[in-house]
Amino acid sequence: MKQAANEGPGLKSELSTKQLTMIAMGCAIGTGLFLGSGLAIQTAGPSVLMSYVMGAFISFAANGLFVRNDGRLSNIGFFWHYC
Repeated sequence: MKQAANEGPGLKSELSTKQLTMIAMGCAIGTGLFLGSGLAIQTAGPSVLMSYVMGAFISFAANGLFVRNDGRLSNIGFFWHYC
């Protein structure tokens, strides 16, 4: 019997060095974020979660405003005027 993975132009089960490096970096950054936020919550209490939510809301609102202005004033490269 042939294995289903070897038949035809299906999915390949291989990862490049670049992909493995990105997975490793994502795991390291994610672990640091979870440990860092856990330490902050332990030290300052649940108010840290509210500050994270407020920061996320402000970032989301700013991103929406940038997109709205960039769409309204559609010059080429207009977004770089903000930076």
